Amino acid sequence: MSYTKQQYLHPLNKLGDVLKITKEDGYIADFIDYIGFYGKWKKTDWYYLFMSDNGREAYVDNISLIAENTSSGRIYIYGLYAYAGRVVRLFRADQMTMGKDFVMKIDLYGKGILLANKENLRGTLEKIRTKFFGMEEIKITRTDYTCDCSKYNFRKTNSLRVKIKGKFYTKDELSYYGFGKKGKNRFLRYYDKKAEILKRGTQFLYPEYFGYSEIMRYELQVNGSALDDVYRVMNVDQIKDYANFGIYIPKNNKSHKKLLDDDILEETLANIKKMYCLGMKDNIEKIKLFLGFEHKLG
Repeated sequence: MSYTKQQYLHPLNKLGDVLKITKEDGYIADFIDYIGFYGKWKKTDWYYLFMSDNGREAYVDNISLIAENTSSGRIYIYGLYAYAGRVVRLFRADQMTMGKDFVMKIDLYGKGILLANKENLRGTLEKIRTKFFGMEEIKITRTDYTCDCSKYNFRKTNSLRVKIKGKFYTKDELSYYGFGKKGKNRFLRYYDKKAEILKRGTQFLYPEYFGYSEIMRYELQVNGSALDDVYRVMNVDQIKDYANFGIYIPKNNKSHKKLLDDDILEETLANIKKMYCLGMKDNIEKIKLFLGFEHKLG
């Protein structure tokens, strides 16, 4: 009788096509961390109404739209949202032409998907895409499928068939182990997510990750050409479901990540209280640094 270890990844997570995440990996949660797509757009009444004053800034509910020039002369529109005392970029929109068509290319960042769920912004983002940009049918250009685990394993085997073996890359002083060739159909990478969180100062987005000494991220970048049409071509209002593996996310869901296991959470709180009672100020400051905001411990 053969024993097969359980695959913890969601069936629609394409990372599972090349990697098996089991209990031994310390599974935390899996999710989509980036979506790139484009589609025809038009200047709607909303667009003229909101951008009429100076053509640079608009507000749709509680999301601010800001137009910024780049050094190359291109203009990007960013969706900004105030959260935990910070301004977070949810997405970037780029107006371009494709043949005779005017299209809008949108990069929906992982933090945009995260806050759309945490802050119930899915309806507002859909309103921006449909009523503001007038988008309908879209095509997916790239999707990043990810999984976070509590145990480092840069040697974890995968079944991605590539001619180039895995190698280390460094960008912005952060290193990751990559398999395949960037920009091709599929590119797999392993990296230290906790180091990235601390480097980029995004602790305030991941309070539920406090308590893990290690956070390993496995990420599969899939270009649109490698996706079936059912996943590549869709109506723009389907994005909110696509971003969550088709799972309905109720209002005010605090996170798309699973909370800490009860035993880990209990141990973490006990350690915090112990350090506080013993006056271990240095460690308490480290706790505050990771969480990204002040906490009152009683």
